[in-house]
Amino acid sequence: MGSTIAEVIATTLAENGVEIVFGLPGGESIDLVAALEWAGIRFVLARHEARAAWIADAYARVGRRIGVCLATLGPGAANLAAGLSHCYLDRAPVLALTAQLEPALMAYHSHQRLDLRRLMAPVTKGSWPIAVEDDVARLVREAMTLARSGRFGPVHLELPASVAQSPAMPGSPAEEATRPLAVSEEVIREAAEMLRTARRPAIVVGLGIEPSAPYTPLRRLAEALHAPVVVTPKAKGAIPKDHSLYAGVLGLERREAPADLLRLADCILAVGFDPVELVMPWDFEAPLIFAAEFPNEDPQLPAEIELIGDLGATLEALAAEPYGRSDWTPEEIARARPSWPEHDAGDGLFPSQLLRAVREVLPEDGIVTCDVGSHKLLIGKLWPARAPNRFLVSNGLSIMGYALPAAIGAKLAEPSAPVVCFIGDGGMGMVASEMETAARLGLPIVVIVLADQAMSLIRLKQELAGYEPVGTLFSPVDWCAVARGYGARAAVACTVDEVRAAVQEGLSAGEPMVIEARIDPSEYRSY
Repeated sequence: MGSTIAEVIATTLAENGVEIVFGLPGGESIDLVAALEWAGIRFVLARHEARAAWIADAYARVGRRIGVCLATLGPGAANLAAGLSHCYLDRAPVLALTAQLEPALMAYHSHQRLDLRRLMAPVTKGSWPIAVEDDVARLVREAMTLARSGRFGPVHLELPASVAQSPAMPGSPAEEATRPLAVSEEVIREAAEMLRTARRPAIVVGLGIEPSAPYTPLRRLAEALHAPVVVTPKAKGAIPKDHSLYAGVLGLERREAPADLLRLADCILAVGFDPVELVMPWDFEAPLIFAAEFPNEDPQLPAEIELIGDLGATLEALAAEPYGRSDWTPEEIARARPSWPEHDAGDGLFPSQLLRAVREVLPEDGIVTCDVGSHKLLIGKLWPARAPNRFLVSNGLSIMGYALPAAIGAKLAEPSAPVVCFIGDGGMGMVASEMETAARLGLPIVVIVLADQAMSLIRLKQELAGYEPVGTLFSPVDWCAVARGYGARAAVACTVDEVRAAVQEGLSAGEPMVIEARIDPSEYRSY
């Protein structure tokens, strides 16, 4: 007897390096879940479908692989779509698998019936049903290839239970993977000439650099040009934070020092840059060279030269060209870099003090996940990521609650790396049940809850507009009790010393730990 379609899907995933699938099963997806186990793929239960997508996102980024998540039909798929909206705008290579009603029922049965392809269309690069006559292995391979091609993003396959149980049709052999095409030498020379004649060239690096990860030629090119390098939050670590040409983080605020530096540039090279990370539209007037492995679109930037193709080869070719030294001074570049605020001892626990204390005790290979809120503006600006994929944040969709599931995915992708999660008490209230997931899996992650009993970013906006804080304040929560209820360690920290001690305990605990950090949020007004 031949393999079922569910077994072919599972086998194809395993053959393409998938080791874990995250999600929540339903009655209509149990055949696929069983097939995953049969194929040697671990199924990890998350406590909500959207969070399964976020776990898959972080797992994919840190492991440089595809992430896979699973949900049932109807409500499960709807929840998953919310999670995929982050994966879509934050460009995560994630394959989403959902169940669906039987094809024969779709015309006259309405219970839990949703048109999943229409539901998934705005939040995926593509959505397809799997039918009994399909070459299923090929369809799965093509979906995974699309997720990791060009501008990365999620894809979706829907699988009715009767189809999952059906015998699979004979499949075609896998095709050899292809790399992006190289940019023509003529266009490379044209870009090099524009950079060579500039007196103040600057480089902006975005999240699109990660697929090919050409960090060494990027650094060589910056040094050859003596050009400052500005990064977006999701590209932190693209150039070492202590490099003399590092010039800060772009895209977090409406007015920021790196943007002021770019306004002084007479040529900008955008490397893997994606406008999805900008709070404000691109408004720099310098001539732009756009280099990426995806088209300059959505929205299109006003580039004079476009280098669309193999980004590693492009940067290698540009770095090999001769250049003179630019007119940038060390002082101009240094002014664009963030500096730590100074506070007197005994003033309370400010978020920047907490952040600095964690940086002092977190090992060099540590991974940080950051949630959305006022703390994201501060942490995104100040956190000195020492390498790529060591700072994870939702910065395209900017969705609250991402950091805790992301910490789980990061730890599963790289078990030897210490993982610290920064999350506000507003965001933690949305996703706290994933502490049970971390405890069940025995993941020694450190979760720092910045507790101020407020949706601080929105409250500050209300304050600046002269409004009362309506809908942005809530009651204190005993996060230590919540953590212990889910099987995690817990501690309260009200001082810098208590933060250091608690983080050190958590890093050596061998189990998840929640630190309720009772912060003074007044510092947020500076960001």
